[in-house]
Formats: sequence, C-alpha cells, structure tokens
Amino acid sequence: MPDWTRLAASGLGEVARHHIALAAPQRVLLFGRAQLELFGIARERAREPLSLDCAGKPHPLLAAPDLRNLARSAARRENFWNRWLDWTQ
Repeated sequence: MPDWTRLAASGLGEVARHHIALAAPQRVLLFGRAQLELFGIARERAREPLSLDCAGKPHPLLAAPDLRNLARSAARRENFWNRWLDWTQ
C-alpha cells in the first residue's frame, strides 16, 4: 500500500491539483478513498459532499471505494450508484 501521507508531503497532491486544474473538469471522481490524504482530506469524510480546490476553483469531488472493493460487493456497487445519481443531479 502506498504511504499517501508521505506522498502528499512530497508534493504529489499539489501535482495532482495542478493537473486537475489544467483539465478543468466539471467534477472529480476518485476511486480509492485512501488517496484523499493526497489532498489533505481525512478518509472518514469520504461520504460527505466534498470539494477540491484547484488553482482557486472548486471542483465537486466524489470519493468512491476502489474498483476491487466495488467489484466484490453488490451492496457497495448499489451504494456507489445511488451516491453517483445524487451527485450528478
């Protein structure tokens, strides 16, 4: 498992923010809640409505379980799908 806290401290989160700002998406979907640490967001907040500030512009952020966990649990897929529908309305 990557040490997301150490990677964030080394500047990887800022590089990711920069690339997101360059792409200028309407929303950001993050598969794997552990990566939230790159952006200084605690994993415990993964189910809350989140926003990611990139170059002064907020981007709505949906943190989902990693794909491996979604693939092995119908309940997680259902929960993700319902959250996705709520998030995109």
